[in-house]
Amino acid sequence: MRFLRHLLRIYSYIAFALLSLAALAMAAVIVASPHNRIQVGWLPWQGEPLGVWLAGLGLAGIGLVALAIAGRARFLLTVFALTALCLIVRGFFFSSWRFTGAADAKQACLFVFALFVAFAGSIPMAARRERGYR
Repeated sequence: MRFLRHLLRIYSYIAFALLSLAALAMAAVIVASPHNRIQVGWLPWQGEPLGVWLAGLGLAGIGLVALAIAGRARFLLTVFALTALCLIVRGFFFSSWRFTGAADAKQACLFVFALFVAFAGSIPMAARRERGYR
């Protein structure tokens, strides 16, 4: 069971690092674009604020993953994970976003499931203390 817990934690670190890097890459493309009408339909921001929010969330995500790997502020990574999960679920399923077909909907469901598993892996667990005599 302990091995599975460590495997989920490593998966969580990798998943949120990749998600944060993707947000930073999207922010770079949006900021570098000469057009201000760029929008991602499932995100609540449009234009220039979209790039700023994605850059901020990407930097925060990378920082929180680094802190969690160092063993500090793991709870903040869990908060970030829940925020990202809620933002993406809301954008895909509870907004005006429409899928072009069943394959797109299936990919979105798999992406949300993968983020849910990463969220579960980010939840800090209390370490057991060994009973011993003083």
